[in-house]
Amino acid sequence: SAADVARLSALCERLRSAEARFDEPLPRVLLDGCRFGARHCVGERGAAGAILDEAGGVRPCTRGEVVARAEDSLAQLGARLAALDEAARVRRGCSLCSARDVCSQCLFPVFLDEPAYCDFVRAHAAELPLLHRLFETVARLDELNAPPGPLSIRRAPDGAWHVERGGFATTLHH
Repeated sequence: SAADVARLSALCERLRSAEARFDEPLPRVLLDGCRFGARHCVGERGAAGAILDEAGGVRPCTRGEVVARAEDSLAQLGARLAALDEAARVRRGCSLCSARDVCSQCLFPVFLDEPAYCDFVRAHAAELPLLHRLFETVARLDELNAPPGPLSIRRAPDGAWHVERGGFATTLHH
């Protein structure tokens, strides 16, 4: 929802400082990688795939529009996604965008119109990789059975993160 986008924006703002504390649980489910910089929406390793809906329509993602029919070939689906991707890149001016290296270039940003999507990514280009890293860190802490509780991070000049949660402390290097 629009509130989720606002929450992601607020998390990005907090990551601008070298130290941050998160008392509330982080909403990892909000970070949809194909929309917010983990990978490009369309491409060899893109997020867009093929989801078949009840009416026989093929969607590239759960929020995307129908881009093909069940009877279409994978080549036709790939060509349609490539055409949509190219049209969006041209329309948005992606080749000249300062945030192109961290942008997913999402075909269907849903809760944001295209200009708002581009504004969001440009405004948070520096923080989007950090946001993904933060969520990966929380997942690792969960795997290590670190106790729940407030999460504190401090970034060192060398890029390492000093992380503490529930009395469990670790340093993560990139």
